[in-house]
Amino acid sequence: MEKKFGVLLAVLLLCTLSMTGCCGTDSDCTDNDVCSGQEQCVDMKCVAGTPLECDDGNVCTDDSCDPQGGCLYVNNTSACEDGNACTEGDQCANGVCVEGTLLSCDDGNLCTTDTCEPESGCIHDPVSGCVCVALEEWISLINQGKGSGNWSLCKRADSTVIVEGEWKNNVTLSNEDEEIKCPFTGGLATISGQSISFTASGTARFTSNPN
Repeated sequence: MEKKFGVLLAVLLLCTLSMTGCCGTDSDCTDNDVCSGQEQCVDMKCVAGTPLECDDGNVCTDDSCDPQGGCLYVNNTSACEDGNACTEGDQCANGVCVEGTLLSCDDGNLCTTDTCEPESGCIHDPVSGCVCVALEEWISLINQGKGSGNWSLCKRADSTVIVEGEWKNNVTLSNEDEEIKCPFTGGLATISGQSISFTASGTARFTSNPN
């Protein structure tokens, strides 16, 4: 027993005097860097540990590792994808992906119904029997300048007229920079002289807040 202990002591002494990275226990291998993982003493040699994994899988954080504190996650403002194909210009804020502006699906064709599906994006469904034989652009200002409209009329071969466009209400609500905008599609139009009447549908939204 004494002989074995003497041999072990001699090996330890030789290791200490002649080699870097020699050890007797795991505590001899501490490099004071939590990012490198827990080092171990194997056969009197320090073996590197498993590096700390700091990737949180979040594109909206910059991941790094501090030797004393460990993993660090700093919010960024990178471009991102919110998973909604109907938005564009999504950007990171406060560690999460925030949707950008609504995607415009208007293909400029009055013979298609333009919609958007969050999973797939813009859809342009043909309007049955629609063939434009003439196209007119109309602009209107009403309500003493508090609103404006821009629309296109497609005169079809069957003598009907369909309309699509956008109505903008310039009356401010809670913020002087906000105005209501309502893109619309569909609706048969009736033209009489300098006037036009039609019924259409759309979704109103603040121009300064596309949500």
